[in-house]
Amino acid sequence: MNFLNSIKFKFTLWYLAILSILLVLLSGGIYITLSQVLHRSLDDSLKMRAVHLSEYRDIISIIESGTFEGDVGELISFYFYSNDRLRHISPAPVTIQLDRDLIKEAIAGKESFSTILSENGQVLRIYARPFTPDKPRIRPDKFVTDSASRRETN
Repeated sequence: MNFLNSIKFKFTLWYLAILSILLVLLSGGIYITLSQVLHRSLDDSLKMRAVHLSEYRDIISIIESGTFEGDVGELISFYFYSNDRLRHISPAPVTIQLDRDLIKEAIAGKESFSTILSENGQVLRIYARPFTPDKPRIRPDKFVTDSASRRETN
């Protein structure tokens, strides 16, 4: 009897084909899921860092004076209108060509993410959000004292 025509060989081929397909599907699913989780995590950390920086009083003055120390691997740029002119301030000497629409949307009040390719071929994730220089958003309801809250409950 020929080995290639045996039922054992045919079952082995079917087993190998099904196992290969399942492994490809499983690894593809894991890759896509992990990629989405990492992107979401990066987006969340970018958003938290941007909110944190925008709450600093005089952040523009700190950056302009050269005393700002950013985290390793981060590039912070502030774009805003001053005297009807678009200004750009960054503590790093590196400039990145951003889409003007992205900047205009952020200045108009819309938050957005973008992925760009830098001049040296690195992929950069960009988060643009509204910013008003030296005027951080402070919500008065966040600063209610304990005595004031006690009076409201009595």
